[in-house]
Parts: sequence; C-alpha cells; structure tokens
Amino acid sequence: MKIFCLVIIILFPFFCSSQNSPQKFRQKSWQTFAYMITAAEAEKFIAWDSIAVDHFIEREPTMVFHADSVDEEKLAVGNYVLININGIYVNADFLCISKLVVLPVNNKQRLQLDIRNKAGEFIPGAKVFVNNVAANYDEESKTFRVNKRKLQNVFLKVYAPGDTLYVTLPEKEDYYAKSIWQQRWQNWRQTRVFNYLSWIPSRIKTLFRPRYTYKSSRIGAKGFIVFNQPKYKPLDTVKFKGYVVNKHGNQYKKDVEVHLVYNIKGKSNDQVIATLQPVSPGAFAGQFILSDTIPADISCRLIFKTARKKEIIQNQFSIEDYVLDEIGSYAFSSDKEIYFKND
Repeated sequence: MKIFCLVIIILFPFFCSSQNSPQKFRQKSWQTFAYMITAAEAEKFIAWDSIAVDHFIEREPTMVFHADSVDEEKLAVGNYVLININGIYVNADFLCISKLVVLPVNNKQRLQLDIRNKAGEFIPGAKVFVNNVAANYDEESKTFRVNKRKLQNVFLKVYAPGDTLYVTLPEKEDYYAKSIWQQRWQNWRQTRVFNYLSWIPSRIKTLFRPRYTYKSSRIGAKGFIVFNQPKYKPLDTVKFKGYVVNKHGNQYKKDVEVHLVYNIKGKSNDQVIATLQPVSPGAFAGQFILSDTIPADISCRLIFKTARKKEIIQNQFSIEDYVLDEIGSYAFSSDKEIYFKND
C-alpha cells in the first residue's frame, strides 16, 4: 500500500501538467436564450437604446438555440430578446419577428407607406407611426401618408391585429420629394419652347460674363531626364542628366531651375535643388544628396523649370529600401571612327 501511494505521489505532477491551458477553454456560451417580450417592453428598450438584462434573470426562455445557429423561422410572430455570453460580456439583441411588410411609395410630392403582409394582402385596421407621429391613412390609395417632406432617420412603428413591426427606413434621395410646382417648372425647362425663349437672354448674359484665358504652366519643350539608379534611399546621391529642346526643336540654351517635388500626407513639398547652366547646348547635368527627412516608399519628381517657374521637362524616381542587382562590366570597341546614315 505504501509503495502504491508513493507511485501516485510521484506521477501526480505529470497528470496535472497534461491539463489544457485555461486560455484554450471556450470563451463563448454554448446556447442562446430567446425571451419573448411585449410591445411595450420593446418600445422601452428601443427608446433607451439598451436592454436591461436583469429583467430576464427569473424568466423562462421561450426557446433555446445553439449559440452559433439561431433559427429565426422557429420563432412565432412577436418581439424577442436574444441573450448569450461572450467572454466576460453579456450580449443582448432585440429581434422583431413579423409578417408585416413596409413598401415606401414616392409620388414625388409626399412619401407614402404601403403596409401589407408577406402574402401581398392589405392589412385592415393597421396603425403607422413615423418618428412617433401618426401617419394618416388614405382610403383611395390604401397607403399611409407622411406629412413631413424632409425626413431623416425614419423609424416606423406599425401596429396590426396580432402583429407589430419596428423598422428603420434606409435614407434615399427619393424620399426628399419636390413639390408639384417644382416638378412642373423642371418639366417646362426641358421643352423646346423654353429653349427658344431662353436663347436670347443666355446670349446677352455671355456678353457680360468675364472671360477666362487658360495659361499653361509648361513652355512646350521636349526632352528627357535620366538617373544613375532606378531607386534611392535617404542620404543617397542622386546623379542626373537632362537634354532639352524648345517647342521649335532648337536646343535649349537658357539656365534651368531644378526642383524636387514629393507629397507627404497629402501635402506637396517643392524644393529648389540648384540652378544649372547647360554643359553643352541643350544638355544639363547635376547631382544632390537626398535628405533623411524624406520618407521611404514614395515617388519623387525632378522638374526642370524656367526662372518664371514654368515647367520645361520632368521625370520621377522612387525612394525605398533596395538591393540593387549586380551589373556586369562589358568592353567594346568600334571598327570606325566616323559613321554615316544607314551604316
């Protein structure tokens, strides 16, 4: 007996260490409880925008579902509160099961609500409240008319014998209808007669309208800018060469301002790097060191501009952490000193 007890004492820590960690335990309840509530309770919870869970401590649930599969079709018509546990929180959701259907109808003057059941039949004796204001029933169209033209956050309460419905209408521009006179004026503006009558006033109006002339920010030059690398990192040296001809095809011989332009958080930054003179007609060359204040993973533009800040040519390069591919060296020689066209 002593030997048996000794063996149990020795092996007990190994059994304890094999237990699962509490972090792997299920944090969510296995079941969801559905409690039926009255219409008065439903309106109270909707007005509070919260559900008092302590109201259901001593109540018997109407139906119990698996927590991950609540079958609403099994619930009878009515209002329900669904309660389950998730971690340290108690989740309570309001659910309205109804056979009523609200169909918004817009006659371009007032919003109308057509109340029917899911079979498409009219509901006699129904009452509708729009944002807690009763809607008037129209016998001719069999719809409920909303008195207000502009509606926001439309919350409907529909009462019918043995059924209630609480629903929020989605916001649509069609609900903000125009009056009949506004519609007639809009239709009149689209007629040919209105176009004839408005032609002369529109021509007179253009005579007194200020004229705006478009001024291009470019001078119409052509050319290119090349860099010594396809991409750079902050504190790298950017070496560049450019060649420019003007809009007449002649080599550009004036000085150019070199601008570095980039965007950070929607803000454009424009830095003047240098003012260059042509090393030969139309040719420019220079270099500069990228500041460490420029963030990575952005694109920068190098722009040649005139002294009046008009754009000549531009090209862009990227700033990012890179590993350049190895480039082999090649040696070549020419058979001739002078080449002619078609050689």
